[in-house]
Amino acid sequence: MRWSWSTLSTVAVHATAAVAVAAGVAVAGGCKKNDGDGSNTPGANGSDSGGSTTSSEPDGPILSIHVRSTVLTNDGRPLYGVVRAVSLKDFVEDGYQGVADLVVEPDDSVLATFMVFPGIEFDTQIPKPEAKTVAIYCLFTEATGGSWKRLFEEPESIDVSLGADRLEEEEP
Repeated sequence: MRWSWSTLSTVAVHATAAVAVAAGVAVAGGCKKNDGDGSNTPGANGSDSGGSTTSSEPDGPILSIHVRSTVLTNDGRPLYGVVRAVSLKDFVEDGYQGVADLVVEPDDSVLATFMVFPGIEFDTQIPKPEAKTVAIYCLFTEATGGSWKRLFEEPESIDVSLGADRLEEEEP
C-alpha cells in the first residue's frame, strides 16, 4: 500500500491528538464531562465539583475559574487558556502570539495556564491576585479579532463559555 503525504500528515495529526487527549485526561483533575443535558459527570479526580488542578488548595483568598466548552469548541480540538494579571493598556495591546508564547515561557503576570478539551468543563482555583484587573485568554486555532480574550475588573470569580472559535458573550 502506498501512503501519500496528505494521508501520512492526517495520520500524524490524529495520533498526536490522541496522545494529547490521553495525556490530558491523566492530568485534567479540574475537568468534568459536559453531557449536554445540564448535568456533568465527575472529573478524573472523582470529585463532584471538578476539583482543583493542584494537589493543595490555595492559602488565603481565592479566585475560582470555570470554563464551559461544547464538543464544537475549537473544531473539536483541545486549546490552551492563560489567566494573567494585566493593566487595561497591556490587555488592549496583547497579541495572540505573545500570549501563546506565555504558555511555554510564562512571565510574572501569568497566574495560571490550562488546557480545555471540547465538551469538558474546566474548574480550578488560584490565589486571588492583588492586581485589580485579570484577563483570560483562550487560544483558539481560528481566533478572530479580540474574541479570544476577556478582561475582568476585581473579579470574585471568572466564568466563561467557549463557542466554536470565540469566547461567548456574557449574559446580562
